[in-house]
Amino acid sequence: MRINSPIGQYSASKILTYAIIAASLCLITNPASAQQSRKNLSRKVAVPAVQLANLPTVPTPKTNKRELSETSAEPLLGVVSLSQQRIAIWQGNRIVAEAPISSGQEGHRTPKGVFSVIQKNRYHESNIYSGAPMPFMQRLTWSGIAMHAGNLPGYPASHGCVRLPESFASNLFGMTKMGMRVIIADRQAAPVAIAHANLPTPMQRPAPGSTPPNASPEVATTGPSTAASLTPASLSNSLFVSAAHASPDAPRLLNPIEYARLEQKQIANQLADAVENANRHNDLAVLASAAHRQSLDDVRRLTADLKRDVAAVDAARQRLAAARDDEERSQIGANLHMAEEVAAETRAEIDHARTYEAETADEAMQTALATKAAFAERDAAEHRARVAVRATEPVSVFVSRKTRRVYVRQGFEPLLEAAIDFTDENTAIGTHVFTATAPVDAGRAMSWVVVTVPETGKEEGATQSAAEAIARVTLPTEVRDFVVGKLWTGASLIVSDHAPSHETGKGTDFVVITQ
Repeated sequence: MRINSPIGQYSASKILTYAIIAASLCLITNPASAQQSRKNLSRKVAVPAVQLANLPTVPTPKTNKRELSETSAEPLLGVVSLSQQRIAIWQGNRIVAEAPISSGQEGHRTPKGVFSVIQKNRYHESNIYSGAPMPFMQRLTWSGIAMHAGNLPGYPASHGCVRLPESFASNLFGMTKMGMRVIIADRQAAPVAIAHANLPTPMQRPAPGSTPPNASPEVATTGPSTAASLTPASLSNSLFVSAAHASPDAPRLLNPIEYARLEQKQIANQLADAVENANRHNDLAVLASAAHRQSLDDVRRLTADLKRDVAAVDAARQRLAAARDDEERSQIGANLHMAEEVAAETRAEIDHARTYEAETADEAMQTALATKAAFAERDAAEHRARVAVRATEPVSVFVSRKTRRVYVRQGFEPLLEAAIDFTDENTAIGTHVFTATAPVDAGRAMSWVVVTVPETGKEEGATQSAAEAIARVTLPTEVRDFVVGKLWTGASLIVSDHAPSHETGKGTDFVVITQ
C-alpha cells in the first residue's frame, strides 16, 4: 500500500528616521512573545590486504522470533528479498531477526534498491486508501513506500509497501532508528566483513576550539559545493587516509563522535548566551521604543497647547483693540501679558521636547539596530546548533559511476558533492553498500561489512566484487579529509553504477533505485 507524505508636520528626514525605526522594531517582541521565544529557543594508512568473510548460510524461510539486540551499538540493516517474500534484519554480519512479508502486487511493484528509514509513525493512516490503518509505519520514500504491519496472504498483495507481521513490525519499530538502511532486491543478499586500504578510517583530533597540528583545510558545510571548488590539483591514490597516532605527550585526541558531541555542547552553550543576549536587547528596545513614543506624544500635546495659547494671545489682542476705556485696556493688557508668557513657556517646552524626542529617536534607532544584530546572532547560533546536532548522526557517502560524482549527506541533509575519477570507467561496477559497524584499534580504524545488491537481469557473480569496486574509485583529497572527520559507527559508503534517485532530496538519505 502506498502512503502520502505524508500630528503635526515633520521633516522628510525625520519621517525617514521613524520609518527605519519602525522597520527595525519589527523584530521586537512583547514580553509574552519573548517568553515564548525563550521556550522555543531552549528546545534547542595502511591496512591489511583485502579480506572477505565467507557468505553466511541463509536460513530456510521461517519466522525467527529472536529478539533484536538492544545493547549492541552496531547499526541495523534490513534486507528484503522479493522472490522469497522475506525480510532479514542484520547486525554486522549476523541475522538478528527475520520474518515473512508481502510486497507490491502486479502494477504496484515494490521498487528495488537502497533506501533508509526517513519517518516513523506508530499509528499511521493512509492518505490515499481511505484512511487504511498502517501500524508501525516506517517510511522509505516520500512518494509513498514504507514498511508497516499488514495482512500477509503469502504472496505479493500490497500497493508497493512492504507488509510485515504485526508482532515483528512492533518489535522492529521499537528497535530501529531514523536512517536505518534498507535494501530491497529480488534475491537474498547478506553483509560480509571486508577490509580494504580504500575504506575510510576516522580522524582523531583535539577538542573543538584548539588548533590541531597539520590541520586540514576546512570545507564549508552549509550546502553542496561545486566541483570546481572541490577538485584538487592532484588526487590521492586511495579513498581515505587515517590520522597519525598522537604523540605520547599530546593531549588526548577525540574520535569523530566525541568531537561532534563536545562541539554540540559548546554550541548549545553559545546558543543559550545568544538567546539571553537577544532577549536583553529586546527588552531594552521595547523600553527605548516606548520612551520615543512618549516623547512624540509630548511634542504633539505641547504643540496643541501652543495652538491654544496663541489663540488666547490673539483673542486678548483683539479685545485690547476694542477696549473703550483705560481701566478696561489695563485689565485686558495684563491678561495679554500673561497669555504671552504662557505661550513663550510652551514654546520653550516644545523646544526641549523636540530635543528630547530627537534623542529618544536616536536611542530607539541604535537600540533597534543592536537588537536586530543580536537576533541575527541568535539565528546564526540556532543554525550552528542544528548543524551540530546533524554532525552527531552517521555520515553517508555515495559514489556514482553514472554521474562521475561523489555526494555526502548527514542527518538527511546534503553537505557537499564533487567530481571523481574511476579506473576503467566504462566497465560496470555494481551496487555495493559498505557500513562501518564498530571502531577498532582504540578508535583509529573501523570494522566494515558490505552488501552487494543483486540486480535484476544479472546473474550472481556477474557484477564486480565489493573489493574490486572500491579499488576503482579515487576521491578528491578535500572530500576525503572532510569525511574522515565525521566517520564513526553507522557511517555508510555506497558505490553504484546508478545515479541518486529523484527520491533523494529534502529529509532523506541517499536513495538508489536499481530497477
